[in-house]
Amino acid sequence: MTNTLRTKQGTPIINLPKTFSFIQNGITEFDSILSLFKWNYSNTKIIIDGTQCKHTSYQTLTLLILYLWKLKQQKTFISIQFPKHSSLDIMWNRLDGPNYLSILNNTQNNFHYIYNKPLFAIKYKDHNITKMLNTIRDYAMDLPTDLIRGYEDAVRYIISELTYNALEHGFNPQIPSLLQFNWYRDKNQLSFILADLGVGIKTHLEQTYAPFTSNIDAIAMALEPEISGTFGVNVGPYKQQN
Repeated sequence: MTNTLRTKQGTPIINLPKTFSFIQNGITEFDSILSLFKWNYSNTKIIIDGTQCKHTSYQTLTLLILYLWKLKQQKTFISIQFPKHSSLDIMWNRLDGPNYLSILNNTQNNFHYIYNKPLFAIKYKDHNITKMLNTIRDYAMDLPTDLIRGYEDAVRYIISELTYNALEHGFNPQIPSLLQFNWYRDKNQLSFILADLGVGIKTHLEQTYAPFTSNIDAIAMALEPEISGTFGVNVGPYKQQN
């Protein structure tokens, strides 16, 4: 969004588009959705307006939760306007989205999702990570599809590596990372998203590369091929390895 809509009182409004999903017209595209999230709101009030939203996905709603957590950390009051009983409202409730604040504010709380749309807040030194990974593995094994039959442990391993990477490089003591996982029956496709704020990427890359002016610049470089902060580390398991 290049122009921010506001109420008569001057409150910024973030309008969720008609299709709030990374897949639009059969094409996966991230920028149009990520551009909705303005991260500089602090000590103010904003409105998240979903009245025009007709189609969404669990992945984009997962990122919305992370965005709301970040704004709450910045002391932003958020009013969420989702039409009752709309598909947006139903999916939001399936993820346990209405309880996003209690989950943020209580280290012992986590999402009470419906079984086939698991969502987990990954908290630092959370002893439930193994349980979470086993839940996802069991969920994948119970699906009436042979999509990953025989590869359940491989799927668990991939998610495990990404999860611990989020704790190592994306740890924020105030904001958990998120993992959401589901099966699209019509497409016979498993999809998961792991989201964190990437706060450790800049420090990690600066072990090898010149200092970055911002976290955003560091994240952009981290997305390039053959880029890793461990290339400059000559101790431990990374010694003499590229």
